[in-house]
Amino acid sequence: MSIDAPLITVIIPAYNRAATIGRALTSVFRQTRTDYEILLVDDGSSDETEAVARAFANPALRIIRLTHNCGAAAARNAGLRAARGAYIALLDSDDQWLSSKLDTQLAHLRRCPPDMPATCTAYSLWEGRMRRDYFPRSVTRQTLFMGCDLSPGSTLMMHRAVLETVGLFDETLPRYEDWDWLLRYSLTYRIGVVAQPLAIINYSPHRGAGVMETAAVRLLEKYDAQLQAGGAAGRRARGLRWLEVARAYAMERKPRAFLTCTARALCAYPWYRPGTLLLLVDAWLGARFVGAFETIRARRRRPPPGNPGQDAA
Repeated sequence: MSIDAPLITVIIPAYNRAATIGRALTSVFRQTRTDYEILLVDDGSSDETEAVARAFANPALRIIRLTHNCGAAAARNAGLRAARGAYIALLDSDDQWLSSKLDTQLAHLRRCPPDMPATCTAYSLWEGRMRRDYFPRSVTRQTLFMGCDLSPGSTLMMHRAVLETVGLFDETLPRYEDWDWLLRYSLTYRIGVVAQPLAIINYSPHRGAGVMETAAVRLLEKYDAQLQAGGAAGRRARGLRWLEVARAYAMERKPRAFLTCTARALCAYPWYRPGTLLLLVDAWLGARFVGAFETIRARRRRPPPGNPGQDAA
């Protein structure tokens, strides 16, 4: 397959990622498949992101530069509009793939039924020197409302044709845009999961609590009617968003905002699991003892071989 007619388009949005973009690109160049194009969307970077990418001088790489910082949704949309591949794969600019990622996921996607035109993979989450492998279970619209642990920004692969039904990413969301896309996708389709860690996600605790709060408000407004119709489950889903924002404010040591968001979460739904509340304590204390709990939970979520809707590849 020539570069002029790639089978797969890899879209990488990047903003001031000179320190990590080389690692992300290298992980694509090392794929066992070669019938791809890479669209690096430089989202108005002020550092050397573009220069680092151009130094590779790889003919599969195209760079789209936005004149100013527009956000991840707009950057991904710019890549989607320029994509030529029949399949789309997303990669965040601070993450990386294992060399068999595209090959394995494409094979799985081709075996999926017509109502499953997109898949995500299991992944390894690195936080500092601590690694946890995540094996997402079969995904439903209800489980998506409770949260999105698929890390779709680096694990999602889909038929490009699905965009005709689902549309592009919502550019009014400064965060959660990939999660919102999956919620819209799940109205019509099922999501496949490749039960093999094929991506490495590098977690950063610096999330920008103010931006997260803005995005949470927008997301909750967007799905307000559905959350209300969901009863207790909808209230829990709403509360979990506020807990996530509260955790971000805890990391930034902003007690008033932390308490306000925690109160909103408890008013929405007071009966959370101890591990969920432990995350708040961990964030406030700056501790890492919750890592052991998360590791145990992730291991318990490892699916058995042959789990419906999943593939051990």
